[in-house]
Amino acid sequence: MKNLILFLFIIVCANYKSQIFECNNIDRYELNYIYKQNENKFKVAIGDINYMQKSIDGLEINVIKQICINNWTIYDKNGADYMYKRFVDYNGSIDKGYYLKNAGYLEVLSYLKYKIKSTVK
Repeated sequence: MKNLILFLFIIVCANYKSQIFECNNIDRYELNYIYKQNENKFKVAIGDINYMQKSIDGLEINVIKQICINNWTIYDKNGADYMYKRFVDYNGSIDKGYYLKNAGYLEVLSYLKYKIKSTVK
């Protein structure tokens, strides 16, 4: 019984580590690529100024990584279905498989959209 509990604990830790690893390897180029694929969901522009693009280009990569890690904490607490529903409620429909594959990037974009909209008027 102890071995089973230890095995399950190791699996949970490995799963958590892999999620954090994804955030540590987040790439501005890939973030831009995901943004361009979903620009209609995330673009925040006033006049000729695209604040979302300015944020992606201007934020330090460590800030972007931290946003990703913070979202994985929510994922760990509430699960994938909760995260997907929350994302769709705020950003509109998206294929669940695509979301799960790109959740780290999509959640960063969603967070940036929220922060920009709440500060730029």
